[in-house]
Amino acid sequence: MTGRQAVVVGASSDIGRAVCGRLAALGYAVTGTYRDPGRAELVAAACAPAGHRPRLVQLDVTNREEERLAAEVAGGAPLGVLVYAAGTVDPAPVPQLSEAQWDRVLDVTVSAAYRAVRALLPLFGDEGAVAFIGSTAHRQGTGPAAYVSAKAALRGLAKALARELARQRIRVNVVEPGFVDTRFEGVDEAAERRRRQLRAMIPAGRLATADEVAEIVVLAVGHPYLTGATLTVAGGAVMD
Repeated sequence: MTGRQAVVVGASSDIGRAVCGRLAALGYAVTGTYRDPGRAELVAAACAPAGHRPRLVQLDVTNREEERLAAEVAGGAPLGVLVYAAGTVDPAPVPQLSEAQWDRVLDVTVSAAYRAVRALLPLFGDEGAVAFIGSTAHRQGTGPAAYVSAKAALRGLAKALARELARQRIRVNVVEPGFVDTRFEGVDEAAERRRRQLRAMIPAGRLATADEVAEIVVLAVGHPYLTGATLTVAGGAVMD
């Protein structure tokens, strides 16, 4: 047992849920946030094989409820890990993308990540780790403008935080998946055609699974000397 807490914001996403399961298996007391009540129990199910019942907190990051989240976590074991897995995309092309739509994507992806770190920072013990779920989209400009811009900004935020928080022994990294086989891709025939197209573009010949991304997240938060890094999980579709 680690004797520490882990908070996963966006725990009801496919990747967030897989991260919760892996952290629970390592002995963390997991707190996961969700927006859709219908998906909350999926988070609990992911932690069940470890014999752990996570604390589930309904939270909409656009409502600036991070202080409430901190209050839920305070009073327990020291915080050891924060994973920010919340995100959104708006497919509107620039001529149809309103400023409000732009602001929402940036708020959910970047500003709320910053607010989560700021609110939970006092709860860390003598050391800790933060991981942001980014995307390789910003490295090639593949995706809607707001989404690509937000993921690029998230990487910049992680680098700044890694440098600023190093003296507090808090490490900050970004895990950037490429194409992941999640419900985000859809389940209809059009979605399956898109998967086939994507597989043809990936040297590994398939999409990543959410659990494969979660495995790298756990590596990122667990390595004592890794900070300010970007870890790519793209099957060779993006190479540096």
